Amino acid sequence: MAHGAKDGTLIIQVAVTVAEDNKVPLASEEHPIDGYGKYAGLSGTLQTLKSWTVTAAREGILEEIELSCSHYTVAQFKITVAGVVVMSQNKIPESFTAPFPKQKLAAGSEVLIQVMSDGSATITAYCWIVGKEVS
Repeated sequence: MAHGAKDGTLIIQVAVTVAEDNKVPLASEEHPIDGYGKYAGLSGTLQTLKSWTVTAAREGILEEIELSCSHYTVAQFKITVAGVVVMSQNKIPESFTAPFPKQKLAAGSEVLIQVMSDGSATITAYCWIVGKEVS
């Protein structure tokens, strides 16, 4: 007979272990990033719209990148995340959000957003990196 149970009842005890990676960070361990970028010009070569390099001894968490501009038929965007080109000199038809749900980035990793015009039309381009750093 199991202790505290009726005759014929089997008690099963379950233990759950949470891995270190699944730990919920404390508010004091989370750090905002400067995610806003703007470029105005007519350069026909790629220009940096915004870059974010994850601070040493921290982990970056990338959620999304938002893009918009004044002249969608001319502006071309390029996005590189931790050395991987994820969008290569593409035109977008309207404001655009690229999702990266909880993409982890190692310290020193860079998110680079670039834009260019056709060399004759002036554009104003904007971006916002949604993310944070965790120590």
